[in-house]
Amino acid sequence: MLLLDQNKQPQNTVLYLAATVSGLLLRQDGLDFAALLKQVEKVVSHKINPTFLSLALNFLFLIDKLQLDERGGLHVSKSA
Repeated sequence: MLLLDQNKQPQNTVLYLAATVSGLLLRQDGLDFAALLKQVEKVVSHKINPTFLSLALNFLFLIDKLQLDERGGLHVSKSA
């Protein structure tokens, strides 16, 4: 079950951030954590806490949508 928080700004939720990360990695495959953080901050137009980004990545790993290569690059699964 997925619990929703009382946050009134959807762009500040882990689910929104996970969707943003997924979209970015579909276009720019193989980014590392630092590069991904910079790209996400450009999209959302504000600073992102690295721990919050880590939660979004953990969510994507848990639903089997994200893979890590031997160089530390992140790759999103294109399958449904």
